[in-house]
Amino acid sequence: MSSNLPFSIIESKYEISTLPTGTVVDISKYLGLLDKISLCSAIPGWKWLLLTPRVQKEFQRRITEWTWADKRLCETVFKSQKPSVDDLCDMVRYQHLQSESFSKRCPQTDGTILRCLVLGPAVDRPGIMSGFYGNLVNLVDVQDERQVFSNPPGSISNGIPIRIASKTESGSYDILMDVLTLHARVKSRRAIETSRIHDSFIINEGNLSEKAYSMVKSSDIVLYFVTTQTDQADWSEIRFELSRISQTLSSDQTLYIIGVCDEDTESGNYFSKVVEIARNLNVADCDTLKQSNDCWRIWVLKRRGFDCINLAEIFQWASYDCTSTRDSITQNSSMFSFLYDLIISPFKRH
Repeated sequence: MSSNLPFSIIESKYEISTLPTGTVVDISKYLGLLDKISLCSAIPGWKWLLLTPRVQKEFQRRITEWTWADKRLCETVFKSQKPSVDDLCDMVRYQHLQSESFSKRCPQTDGTILRCLVLGPAVDRPGIMSGFYGNLVNLVDVQDERQVFSNPPGSISNGIPIRIASKTESGSYDILMDVLTLHARVKSRRAIETSRIHDSFIINEGNLSEKAYSMVKSSDIVLYFVTTQTDQADWSEIRFELSRISQTLSSDQTLYIIGVCDEDTESGNYFSKVVEIARNLNVADCDTLKQSNDCWRIWVLKRRGFDCINLAEIFQWASYDCTSTRDSITQNSSMFSFLYDLIISPFKRH
């Protein structure tokens, strides 16, 4: 009999937004976090579901596993003392879209060799980076037949050629990189002199030295390593050094700040370490990282003993960011040329 009722009556009687609270909770148990967010966006009356302890724990579990943050995530984290549920939803959706775009990236098959510069206080701290370089050796391209990135400006050695197997939804390919290290001082002085801005190969009279400037400018990717146990006085010098590096970078270069922990970080709250680094860098004020294209991320290096678990992933993301930025610049340039030819050129011919 009810099947013969007008649709409007059925709709008003069985409107989904008026379902009992217990029914809504039962439905949500079969949904992932992203599905819950989408559902509550479609039905605002169910937004209370996102504030329940169980779903809040889902947010916490999801976010603590993140190993990076970019400008947008940092802005959301630092805009208030505690992110609102809307902020949490925005962060989860954004991080998911970024990861999805990364997984769908187009394979690089043109043999492009990316030049990667490694520097930072962790690089000059004895012992802390031994795991990194040990893992880097495992990535060395033993079948390399290409021209190594030899003697870049300001360099005293060749880069280490590495090959990283990468897989996307579009196919598999290899990322080719040359990795070069820039130390702040000679090995015999690194343990006793730790200043980043005094008597350093990198900073000279308040600016990048000629050697550091040349090496930064000639790199596609800059990896700046810090330790999460750094004292506040040292963070001041790190902010100064990073500000000079970021001001030197052009719009088609990529900067990663990578936090290295003294202890194993195979499990734990990775994102809290990322946020700690971002807070110490004062990225909310945008004074330290002044890149025009804002192509930077803050990472935490996951460690298990001497193994750097996500090192290959960091290189893959760096390659993705670098090529994506350049593709965007090329597309913008092409669009400008198209509009110029369409709008300006006809007037110039008359």
